[in-house]
Amino acid sequence: MKKLLLTTAAIAALAAGSANAADMRVKAAPLPPPPPPCAQFGGLYVGAHAGWVYARRETTDVDFLWNGATTVSTGSGFAGGIQGGYNWQFRCTVWGFEADASWASDRDRDFSVHFPNFDFLLHRELKSFGTLRTRTGLIVDNVMLYVTGGLAWARVNSSVSFDRLNDAFPAFTASNDATRWGWTVGFGSEWAWGGGWSIKSEALYMQFEHRDFNLPIPAGAPDTCNCRFTSDTSAWSVRVGLNYNFGGGLFGKAPAVRAAY
Repeated sequence: MKKLLLTTAAIAALAAGSANAADMRVKAAPLPPPPPPCAQFGGLYVGAHAGWVYARRETTDVDFLWNGATTVSTGSGFAGGIQGGYNWQFRCTVWGFEADASWASDRDRDFSVHFPNFDFLLHRELKSFGTLRTRTGLIVDNVMLYVTGGLAWARVNSSVSFDRLNDAFPAFTASNDATRWGWTVGFGSEWAWGGGWSIKSEALYMQFEHRDFNLPIPAGAPDTCNCRFTSDTSAWSVRVGLNYNFGGGLFGKAPAVRAAY
């Protein structure tokens, strides 16, 4: 009888111990942290864009036909190009950098003056431009709202020409094609819609350096000189673009649109 009671008590003690151990294992398992309730924009990305550019130029004639006179001209046209960058994301905030290059069809309304013996034409054109910027933003659901700023450059062509001259003076054109450096600020939004793809919209203001340049007039022209001008150029660019994000690294997996709880 004693042996039976001892055996029963041992079995009961082992069962209670096993139950307690099972309970302890369940309680010790940590719950995974909840995923961030916003889209993932971190990592390397590349893309393309298209839009519109509006340029404004002030050109001053230093020592040619109108000493010290300034003309203001504006022009607008299509602009399109490519971009790429990298983002670092912490929860729903993002910081990164982006470089882009655009080719433009902007052309000024030419400034022209008619003289008895010739017509004078001043032409300016924004041929291409680009930026190197930082971006910082906040992600709300699947949309990143950001501000941006940094360096800017532009390729600007300026030319003068004389037409309809009499026999004493030949027609000619003189031009200057140079790169202008400056700065840019802007803002934008980007919408992640799946598989690493996103759509962006952006507005940038660019201000370029004050520039002096010469337009060498050939011998035999109405005013033979090394004609000097100064120029100030600024521009607005508004565009939409498409990006592909490679995820957390160069060979990472493309991020999901939004993590689910």
